Amino acid sequence: MNLPNIKSYNGSNASNTLTFYVLSKGENAGKPLNAPCPNCFLITCLTPEQRDYWYWLSWGLWKSKSFHINLRGSVIPFLRICDYSEVIERACLQTINKPQQLAQALETMRNLEELEKTTLQKLITIKQMRVAVFHKVLRRE
Repeated sequence: MNLPNIKSYNGSNASNTLTFYVLSKGENAGKPLNAPCPNCFLITCLTPEQRDYWYWLSWGLWKSKSFHINLRGSVIPFLRICDYSEVIERACLQTINKPQQLAQALETMRNLEELEKTTLQKLITIKQMRVAVFHKVLRRE
């Protein structure tokens, strides 16, 4: 599989459904994001399947702290584009021979992300309900 196009995000790069972002500075460098932020890379893929593959591969590498060895800088650590692409290319070579396991893992990750979103929404609703109940008690009639 070909590596995606990796560039520094400068605020004017066009985003679409085939792109995602990777944080490039701080202790969370290497973390994939769906929305841009300052100090991130723009990752552009050719197909939605490639986008999912590279996003979740980056997520797994970030969670396992695979990028930490490549962080530079003494005050604010940062990740270089060449180091990022080297790490994901190495991981790609390890997963390329396991397409069935990879497909299952990607599907599981998508399902877990959806579950996380709905659970967070439920927690927000519960917090709002607590406030509403308490306001009802304090309301003067």
